[in-house]
Amino acid sequence: MKNFDFKFLTIIIFLTCSIVLSLAFQSFAAGGLTGKVYDKDTKEILPGANIIVDGTSIGTATDLNGAFTIRNIPPGNQKVIVSYVGYNSITVNVDIPDNRLLEQDFYLQATAIEGKTVTVTAQALGQLQAINQQLSSNTIVNVVSAAKIQELPDFNAAEAIGRLPGIATLRSSGEANQVVIRGISPQYNLVSIDNITMASTQKNNRAVDLDMISSYMLQSIDVYKALTPDMDANAIGGIVNMQLREAPSGLHSDLMWQSGYTDKTKKYNNYKAVAAVSNRFFDDKLGLYLLLNAESYDRSADNMSAGYRRASNTIGANGFAPVQVTSMGLNRHFETRGRYGGNFILDYKLPHGSLRFINMLSQLKSDYTDYRTNYDYVGLGLNWNYQAGLAKTDVAINALQGKYDFGFMSLDLSVANSYSRNNNPHVGNYQFSQSTSISGPIPQDSPPENLFQRANFNSSQGQLDQLGYNTYDFKENDQVYSINLKAPFNFESSVSGYFKFGGKYRYNYRTNNENAPYIQLRYQGNKLPVYINQQYPNLRYDQNTQRLYMDSFTDYSTSTTDFLDNKFGTLLWVPNPYYANAAFNFVQNNYSTDNNWHDGAYENKINDYRNVERYYAAYGMAEIDLGPQLMIVGGARFEEDKMLFTAYRVKQQMLSSDAEALPQTKYPENHYWLPMVQAKYSFTDWGDIRYAYTKTLARPDYTQLAPYLNLDLSNQYVNMGNPDLKPAESVNHDLMLTIHNNYIGLLSIGAFYKTISNFSYGIQYPVHPYSTAPGYDTLAQVPGAIDGSILTTYYNNPYQAFIKGLEFAFETRLWYLPAPLNGLVISFNYTLIHSSTNYPLPLLRYIKVGRISKEIIVDSARAGRLINQPDNILNAAIGYDYEGFSARLSFLYQGSMVSGIGTVPEQDGLTHDYFRIDATVRQKLPWDGFQVFFNINNINSRADISAQQTIGGFTSEQFYGLTADLGIRYTL
Repeated sequence: MKNFDFKFLTIIIFLTCSIVLSLAFQSFAAGGLTGKVYDKDTKEILPGANIIVDGTSIGTATDLNGAFTIRNIPPGNQKVIVSYVGYNSITVNVDIPDNRLLEQDFYLQATAIEGKTVTVTAQALGQLQAINQQLSSNTIVNVVSAAKIQELPDFNAAEAIGRLPGIATLRSSGEANQVVIRGISPQYNLVSIDNITMASTQKNNRAVDLDMISSYMLQSIDVYKALTPDMDANAIGGIVNMQLREAPSGLHSDLMWQSGYTDKTKKYNNYKAVAAVSNRFFDDKLGLYLLLNAESYDRSADNMSAGYRRASNTIGANGFAPVQVTSMGLNRHFETRGRYGGNFILDYKLPHGSLRFINMLSQLKSDYTDYRTNYDYVGLGLNWNYQAGLAKTDVAINALQGKYDFGFMSLDLSVANSYSRNNNPHVGNYQFSQSTSISGPIPQDSPPENLFQRANFNSSQGQLDQLGYNTYDFKENDQVYSINLKAPFNFESSVSGYFKFGGKYRYNYRTNNENAPYIQLRYQGNKLPVYINQQYPNLRYDQNTQRLYMDSFTDYSTSTTDFLDNKFGTLLWVPNPYYANAAFNFVQNNYSTDNNWHDGAYENKINDYRNVERYYAAYGMAEIDLGPQLMIVGGARFEEDKMLFTAYRVKQQMLSSDAEALPQTKYPENHYWLPMVQAKYSFTDWGDIRYAYTKTLARPDYTQLAPYLNLDLSNQYVNMGNPDLKPAESVNHDLMLTIHNNYIGLLSIGAFYKTISNFSYGIQYPVHPYSTAPGYDTLAQVPGAIDGSILTTYYNNPYQAFIKGLEFAFETRLWYLPAPLNGLVISFNYTLIHSSTNYPLPLLRYIKVGRISKEIIVDSARAGRLINQPDNILNAAIGYDYEGFSARLSFLYQGSMVSGIGTVPEQDGLTHDYFRIDATVRQKLPWDGFQVFFNINNINSRADISAQQTIGGFTSEQFYGLTADLGIRYTL
């Protein structure tokens, strides 16, 4: 209760001081100016335009709707300068009234060669909007503008964000779904829509899948790389904030249809449909915007994976021990993804404010089938797995936002609900095997590509091992209440700015429910195969071995050839799921009391958890403009997080009916003060330099914090969560130089450096009654374990992580060149990143205690890079516009990144460099509002490949090929 009183007492004190200071600093007779800034010829709004009162520090920038309001301008005649990169600046005399706002709009002319006119084309407009929105921000941010979103040939929001400096993407079957910001993994970043934090779509961590969001929903995407105190601090890499569209003046509609081709499956069955309509009523006070989208596309792929182990502990001249392949998996993946969603937004203009009612819903539906062949090079056997499901991921946001300007202070209130659900109600999972079917021994340092020929496949010898299914249902619901107050001030016109303060309360509720019942058929004396064979006599059954044989489950209709274009081999066998499904349902309904039917607590509770999280935040900050050249933003944020976490302690039993799930409840909590300061110095009207010092957090993943404990049948292996984990803390330094004018466009050079403490990682080690290394559990701390049990759990890394990098970005349009070169639009960005940390590596040592040799744990570590950190990122595009024709060629390069960290360095995975080419062509038709377009993604058919670093053998590979779309669009 004391903490609670302290937090809100702090807010009240800061509120009172801010009001007093703002009133003291402003002239009582001050007036103001409000309006919009437009393109003079096209009447397009210009977001990010600068409006400055000449000779003072008083000014602002237009918002996404081109609107602005400036308070505390001395009354009388003033000169106002309006500027926008790509347009000619204007200076306008205005007469500021006493104690009220003057309404006046401004119109800018696009820059052109003297005596000639120029039209700002769609690609150029998108680039200029992004440049000006970035320049007008009080922090370090990259922007994908509204016009640019419409021009990119991207599947979803993640693809569009991946074009920005310092951004890498993680992909699923060739489609980007999560973003890595400056080498920081997705779960350590924050994603929001209209400043409302999105609920996580992952049951295991805090990441948000951005393939849920259609780019057509969005008005702007901002990636904040340096935070201010009014932003949630749970973002070490940065914050992705997506702004939804709202209704402009007048009746507008937007209709789009496209159909597409997937080269991997040679099918032309993809489609996308988007319909949007908007209008304003009652003298433009009430706006209504409605958008609906539906799409379906083929994301099938051929996937491979491989595992490795040390063949000995002898370290060679290359610094690594020899390795041996332990397994290789081939997976033919069929998938059709459907994405459906919509926005419904109402906004109402008050005399000095606005109300917005936001509704967004999106669903990603994945209908998939996996045929897997696994080569077991340890047991020298072959295994097959069939899996199929219909996964659905839903996200929704509902919010009521209100803004009101009282003159001496503005108020911003928000009440929001964010929801997500990741649900797969039935995943069929069937396993077959053929033992002693690989010739050994397996040689050292031989890549898996050379081991295919060791398999001796014979479907008549293979057997059905297991029938089962998996289900999972993850839900997260976030209720958020926030208040922000902003008090402007000025002092003799040379010092101006504002105080800002506010608070937030979030109530978050998460549940995860998983079930995995199965039937085992591999044991002698098992009666279930007999019962199945009696019901389905077409299945070949051997009374001597009491096994069902896999040749009677063969699917002759599914091709096994041309796997990865036969680069590494072919799928040896594909099962028909019809009989497997029927057999499972038959046993489940008739013989569920059999000893080999497993459907108890261990199968249904080991991954279940429930979490209630209460989050409180308060902040205070100020922006101070010292003349027209220097701006300082500083303040502090307080965050407190209190959780109630429930999971289960479960031990596997021979008879699953004997297993018992014991609820375990923990109450983790943490609180932090986070100071932040930034400065921007404009050394000329065409350049500025910015610096930011910030402290940010990354709270551990859900499954890391859950207080579960699972023991296997023999008590030799234990999995355990760790609710005592601390959030990771990052101290961030950012520096950026920006040069901009109508000829250069935008050139920026940035550097960043982060020092991160308390990153949490998975770790594995044996437990004993004693431990000599801090942070490792003893036997007494692991209920049910025995001396020597192998514990898998999570651990706050005692070693700091460091990440640093350089970012370069250049965007320009060559309007000043003679035709036809004046239609060229160029963009380029490059990021160089380096990270280092020490990964915990518990070493086993033996000491003599009398005559007894005791095994002890010695705390150790090994150096490595951060997971998902690419060393280089490059994006480049060249576009050309001529009258109604527009074309764009895009290039994306991501350097090698660490895809996974193993127990020893030889088990680490490292991605290959990734390079992709995309293209889009658009042509306006003779009829007003109509255009046709053609997009090609992944022209060079690039695959995602990861390799083991010592011998270069693959650890994973996804091959999905190119896609192409042809469409038509009508805009009113």
